[in-house]
Amino acid sequence: MAGQLSVYIIVPVILLLVAAGCSEREQPDTDVSDATSGKPTAALEPSSAATLEASRESLDADPCSWGEMTDPAPSEPFEDLAWKSQQVLVGTVVEEPGPAWMEPDPVHSGRPGECLQIMTDYEVEIETHYRGNEVDPLRVRVRGGELDGYKQQTDTAPELKPGNRLLMFLRDAPESEVLPDAWLAIGNRVWQISEDDQVHGDAGLDDFEVLDLAAIDERIRDVLGRQSHIRGTRNVTDDEAPIHVEHDADREPIAGTPCSVYVDFDVEPNPRVEDLAWSSARIVVGTVTNDFGPAWAEPGNLHLTSRFRNCLEIMNDYEIEVENQFHGEPAESIRIRAPGGELHGYEQLYGIAPDLSPGDRYLFFLFQAPDSEMLPDAWAFDLQRAREIQAGDVVTTGYDSSMTLDEVEQLIRETLAGEPPVEEPFGALWGSADSPTFDDR
Repeated sequence: MAGQLSVYIIVPVILLLVAAGCSEREQPDTDVSDATSGKPTAALEPSSAATLEASRESLDADPCSWGEMTDPAPSEPFEDLAWKSQQVLVGTVVEEPGPAWMEPDPVHSGRPGECLQIMTDYEVEIETHYRGNEVDPLRVRVRGGELDGYKQQTDTAPELKPGNRLLMFLRDAPESEVLPDAWLAIGNRVWQISEDDQVHGDAGLDDFEVLDLAAIDERIRDVLGRQSHIRGTRNVTDDEAPIHVEHDADREPIAGTPCSVYVDFDVEPNPRVEDLAWSSARIVVGTVTNDFGPAWAEPGNLHLTSRFRNCLEIMNDYEIEVENQFHGEPAESIRIRAPGGELHGYEQLYGIAPDLSPGDRYLFFLFQAPDSEMLPDAWAFDLQRAREIQAGDVVTTGYDSSMTLDEVEQLIRETLAGEPPVEEPFGALWGSADSPTFDDR
């Protein structure tokens, strides 16, 4: 989502008085170099009028002040961030070398393209290194800061200070002729870790749910431990960023490529309740309590994209709080899976895909989702198998027909108490043979 951008510029009347007829300007001392990169570090020393003038001359640009307000980048799962990052780590800020001037960034839309940039660097001591080349010290760069009377500020920049313990997903900072190599936080986001190992969102993440570091550690290790992963357009390879997590040799590589699919299936939109009952392994009444968001699954996971160039399938999982259960193993809550969604710039839309939101109350006719190396166990459904419960406990059962929830329950119980149909019912799934039907609630 493109954010609105506001920029203000303060152009100084005079930056430095230079004596008339002076043919040479004072040059920066570049004898001191960074041991890792070999790049001059003069710009990191305390600034003065002389170093500012030297920066103006050597970088062929003038300083300025600016400020911008932007919408924060969309939040992304830790699993996706782990695969698109060149450094993934938990570490502590140990030093702040301070702000420094850097070359202009004419590519960045909305900022004064000819202005020198102010960059503020921080050195981070690594505690847990999940992926990335070994770097000592690891330098994290944040755009903006205050220097020589100028101020450059963006409202989504992370605020760091020595002592901060952080979870970070980083990428290469743009190369500079005057600054050492460094890393930028993806999406300008870092995660603060409290003393009790609780992880909190930083800039743009005020609504981020507080999570336990051990749980996030397990998620990152799980996804990086796979032998393969969907390679999106922004993901980096193992050669670019080595993985320091042990691979699980029992997991088979996932074959397939992302793609977009648009399908309007020619199916009966409202099959009979009786047929749905016989083709379901679990029948529940429940409320959507959580939307886990879209995720990739193997090609043919629900046999929807197998005809489309061996495409990986997009699935969307939801958590359901069970209110009543007519058929299947009892549970207080279950995870259900629906086909379709938008992910990494790809879109898969099906005429049978439902659109659920937390708070929605439905009657679900479910079957066990196929085993997946990429997704947890779940119960699958589609538009025909999800019947929204309207006010007054009314359930739509056809184009122009409806029943109360009590009437639907009675019909389901009577159907499953009788003889199975001779012909295959809708869905060709005979769940009732080994799944209990509940007579007592």
